[in-house]
Amino acid sequence: MAFGTNHKNELAYSIDNYPVPPEWIFEKLLNLSEKLEGQSVSIHSVFNPNDSDPSMIIYFCDKADRYKFKCFSTGNRGEAVELIQLLYNLEKRHEAYSKGLELYESDDTEMFHKRTITPTFKEVTNWKIRKWNTNDQKYWSDYHIGSKQLEYYNIYPLSFYEITVKQGTLEKRMIFENDLSYGYFTKKGKLMKIYNPKNSVGKFVKVSDYIQGYDQLRFKNKWLIISSSMKDILALRLLGFPIDLVASHSENTMFNKKTMNFFFSKYKYVSILFDDDLPGINSAIKYKEAYGTPYTKFDIEKDVARCVKEHGIKNSKIFLKPKLIKTLNEELR
Repeated sequence: MAFGTNHKNELAYSIDNYPVPPEWIFEKLLNLSEKLEGQSVSIHSVFNPNDSDPSMIIYFCDKADRYKFKCFSTGNRGEAVELIQLLYNLEKRHEAYSKGLELYESDDTEMFHKRTITPTFKEVTNWKIRKWNTNDQKYWSDYHIGSKQLEYYNIYPLSFYEITVKQGTLEKRMIFENDLSYGYFTKKGKLMKIYNPKNSVGKFVKVSDYIQGYDQLRFKNKWLIISSSMKDILALRLLGFPIDLVASHSENTMFNKKTMNFFFSKYKYVSILFDDDLPGINSAIKYKEAYGTPYTKFDIEKDVARCVKEHGIKNSKIFLKPKLIKTLNEELR
């Protein structure tokens, strides 16, 4: 598969004129079992050997018109060249271009034929709210969370939800009926996210972008904490601290500058409290580097919700209070 060109010199490629197909890079380097033709593929993270559930997704980005990847367990993301750079620990981007060409030209498999990519679109097209039952009570009571608190945050149990998958002229509808499935809604009743706590795959289904906890802000407290999830918001609320709480779709999804400036205008203090794991710590550091926001390292359990579950409300408050005071002192310096 040689091009008959000397690529030893530093390359000046951009991703748009790079001769190696992104699909080939993903299929080859990740040893995918299927050809990429517009669909999304989930695999175990190649960056995290302890990944128990598939946390890395290879997906077609319609806006960029090419495949990209995102690893939820480490926060790594990007296009095919970034994948090469990370896998081979290359400092310079041009080194990744060179390495990709070297691998492509030395490939002894059949010639890669450029294929037409038809993007796949997924949309939640239907759902139904049901009544609370004993299974819900059993699950949420472990975290000391009741139906009134859930409903205050516009969280309701679902009897089913439907996802419509479209690829070109093909359309497929899938119905999901889980024993535990919850819809996160706005105060106006718009479904924004679905939470399936017992699912290893598809635990969260993003319907639309929104700031979790925003509808409940009253802007009466001086301190806003950006948390990792809605469950942590619920758990933190139980501890009774005079703080406001929000969360983005995930720790790896940072609030933009406009949103952060809005928070800075409304609160005297803004800080981060994410999970005590590699993705959470890395995301907290990124916030600090981008916006100067201090972060609280809470290492009693992986997250506050689990701490409440394992140690109760009173002990969790005792554990967290000095760590929050330390964060506040850093903010006041």
